[in-house]
Amino acid sequence: MVGRIDAAIRAGSVPSFIVILVQGLPDVRYINTKDGTRPLEDVIIKDLIPHVDGAYRTLAVRTSRAIEGMSMGGYGALRLGFKFPELFGVVSGLAPSITDMKDEPPFVTEPFGNDQQFYDAVGPWNVVKEHAAGIRGRTVVRLLVGDRDRLLPLVKQYSQLLDSLRIVHQYAVAPGAGHRYDEIVQHLPFDAMLFWKQAFGPR
Repeated sequence: MVGRIDAAIRAGSVPSFIVILVQGLPDVRYINTKDGTRPLEDVIIKDLIPHVDGAYRTLAVRTSRAIEGMSMGGYGALRLGFKFPELFGVVSGLAPSITDMKDEPPFVTEPFGNDQQFYDAVGPWNVVKEHAAGIRGRTVVRLLVGDRDRLLPLVKQYSQLLDSLRIVHQYAVAPGAGHRYDEIVQHLPFDAMLFWKQAFGPR
């Protein structure tokens, strides 16, 4: 992904921007765990963003800040981007792992305290409903998924949820792509990198 963005920037097809790759731990979906021992959300929102804005030549406004993720990272991008619309003007989820807790392995449900109510409350399905008013008409959103990905029905359903909330977004299914970032962006019938030109261009 970084190589593709770099090539697009050098070619002048998208504006220059900074990419930060976040290590979200292998078993925590960018949440503050229920037991409080792994506050990933706080690390990103309260520590990382202020650090980046202080250390680099950024435009520290929501319209110049995006969050994107794939799979578990897609889950994190949707829930953080939609929970904090005052911080993120662009939200991109690729094949987000937005399954029900009953379909998750134990190492994933443990950070949620194996608590269905907590899992639902902090997840992207509920978060987007709670913050729809702050997202609608203000945030550039996209959902991408491959047609060979088992998550396709859920991602389609999430797109329909956004439609019901009147949140305009790009939704695309990559033919022949499985659960891989590179396959999704390569198999789309359009240049996926041009999304960033729209996202960071004039509103």
